[in-house]
Amino acid sequence: MELFEKYIFNSAYIAYTLSALCYLYYAVKKKESIGGLAFILVLLACALHFSDLAMRAYIGRVLHHLTDYVPWSNWFESFSLFSFVIAVTFICVQSIYKLPILGSFVLTLQWIILSFSLSYPLFGQMGQIHGAADFYQMMTTSRNIPQLMPALLSIWMAIHVPMMFI
Repeated sequence: MELFEKYIFNSAYIAYTLSALCYLYYAVKKKESIGGLAFILVLLACALHFSDLAMRAYIGRVLHHLTDYVPWSNWFESFSLFSFVIAVTFICVQSIYKLPILGSFVLTLQWIILSFSLSYPLFGQMGQIHGAADFYQMMTTSRNIPQLMPALLSIWMAIHVPMMFI
């Protein structure tokens, strides 16, 4: 099940990437069909991303027996949630105001934040990477569901992180 969760996240990441690229192409060519495709892709990406967050919550609570676990308990998950909030906010604004040019800025920023969520462990551990295998190991380890320290096992973890991002 944890492998399936990673496939869902990777699919969401690819959909966000394609959406951002389509919005950047739209900014240059101003083709409405590309703007529409980009919006459909960001809707798909958000659906996949939401599924990933829900699946991480299930895996953490049920399979790992972490009763107070929420899927924004470490840096990877927090940045992932932040990028999800940005994408949902963009969808709401786009649905009301119909400004596809905004997607070239917002989705690019959102994609950078989501990419940072995947690569953040590399910044503190650059000296420990001695090849592609070490690089891959660091990237996949950061996505594991964390065992939280007792101070973080609180209802406040579930409340304060999303509220800060919103």
